Amino acid sequence: MQLISPVDGNALRHCSEYLFIESQNNLENMTSGFEMKPIGPQTDERDFPLRKANWFLWNMLSLLVTLMLTSAAFAQNQSVEGEIVAVDVASGSLEIAYQAPLGRTSATLDVSKKAVITINDALGTLAELRKGQKASITWNKDLDVITAITATGNVQAGEFVAITEFDGSFPTLTQDGLTIFYEAKGISEPMITTANRETSDSPFANVKPLFPGRHPTVSGDGLELIFLQIPVGKKTRTLHVATRKTLRDQFGHPQEIRELSKFSYPRGGCLSPDGLTFCFRSSEGDGELVWMMRRSRTSPWSAPQPLLASQIERNLGGNFTWPWLSDDRLTLLVTLEKGPTSGKSSNLYLLRRETPQQPFSLATEIENELLPRTVRSPRYVETTGELFLSGVPNAESSFGIGIMKNFSISP
Repeated sequence: MQLISPVDGNALRHCSEYLFIESQNNLENMTSGFEMKPIGPQTDERDFPLRKANWFLWNMLSLLVTLMLTSAAFAQNQSVEGEIVAVDVASGSLEIAYQAPLGRTSATLDVSKKAVITINDALGTLAELRKGQKASITWNKDLDVITAITATGNVQAGEFVAITEFDGSFPTLTQDGLTIFYEAKGISEPMITTANRETSDSPFANVKPLFPGRHPTVSGDGLELIFLQIPVGKKTRTLHVATRKTLRDQFGHPQEIRELSKFSYPRGGCLSPDGLTFCFRSSEGDGELVWMMRRSRTSPWSAPQPLLASQIERNLGGNFTWPWLSDDRLTLLVTLEKGPTSGKSSNLYLLRRETPQQPFSLATEIENELLPRTVRSPRYVETTGELFLSGVPNAESSFGIGIMKNFSISP
């Protein structure tokens, strides 16, 4: 894995080589006309200039050798400051996100078994590193491994953080977890609103209302937004889409998705990161969770297919809604509504399947005392290990936005 580093070791080495050649030329000019004689007790005082030149020569050579060795070390070792994205103890690797010359990127690198790992000024191990920690790594280019890690910060497993920077509900995020879209209160209609942050530890800022609408869902690159809006001349919300070419551009005027206009007030839409899979709870009859695909972002959506096995909701006595589908389409997060609640349990469920072609048939309740008893719009950001959701613990009537830090959906 090639690490793009802000430090260019080759440039340093070439600089040292240039200094060495230039120093040799200068020394030849300085010592021209002097006879190179052995220095010893019998040396005449007239040889003092020669002795001084020899002394200067050896000192300059020592300095240049040091510079060359230093530049070689820089060429072999590169240091990068960033944030830990993932740690794989089994394979002995670490994924770090960092700022490269052309923008923010990430790399997965092997960690040497002899690597010196320091966590909050104390010696640690690879297994003790956590997602979200700030880290400075030293990467050996020749060996292609990390040889040192200095990490700071503590990320508690299952920590729940309420977003206080703005009021809103029903969040959806870009794949990097740095841009959020959500539903905010408007004067006459709810407003689709956006904000962003620099890192997963930073607060959200730059709050900006976009257009009237509800239940937004965004593609991983942040260039396509699907949401509910009331078409001109109608009274019922239908699915609309707005797109833009780059993140710097404004979204274009929302357009109704014609092939999906038959669904009246569908709920909890979720667009996959690649923008080619879409799932939501339909409104036909009692409604059901459906999903559909398309070949490209300019292609029409396919006919909807059931996402769940027919008996699963009946067995639980409720309706699943607010789906979130993983990138590989094998894991599903949903909320159970109109179903039984008990004790400290929430209404958040996890479902898995072996292949994308088969429906989900087995649901497992996610038990975590920090979760609100009533959850809506669960949106998992795999890049940062965060679960965004609507709902505030111990306040079921409030649907603000919160984050479960260091959350995992791994088996």
